[in-house]
Amino acid sequence: MSEARDLLASLRDIVEPAPPTSTAPWLVLATLGLLLLLIAALFHRWQRRRKAWLKESLLRLRTAESAAPEHALLECARVLRQVMRHHLGSTVDGLHGEEWLECLANAFDDQWFLTDEGRIFGQALYHRDATRELDSRRLCGALARRLKRLPANRARANLERAAVGEAS
Repeated sequence: MSEARDLLASLRDIVEPAPPTSTAPWLVLATLGLLLLLIAALFHRWQRRRKAWLKESLLRLRTAESAAPEHALLECARVLRQVMRHHLGSTVDGLHGEEWLECLANAFDDQWFLTDEGRIFGQALYHRDATRELDSRRLCGALARRLKRLPANRARANLERAAVGEAS
């Protein structure tokens, strides 16, 4: 037992070290500042990527305004199809005619495609005389205004609701 006491006695001179001194406050603030800057940069990048489709679509519509009416209508239809594919997925690939116009009306929450000059994106798109009285500048402008107001998340929900309603 004396051997155990000797070992314990030798441990008595070991003292717990003093707690470390605190970190400099400017170092903590600098780290927090860099973290906030990183978060802000990531958020900015995310916002830009989220709206990139809109910027590209509006640019294509602006260039289509000055094209011949046949080419302007075709470019508007392409932009519209790509935007709807971006928002609603591949479910819009097989749509045409009245089904396509109804899908557009539901996605944009606007009756322009069913009642006004937006009907040209239905069956009329494929008729030769569709562009006779077409004002491509007005059509591209109207489509651009609707693209800017396109509900981001409601479009997919409306389509899913419509698909569920048709299935039952």
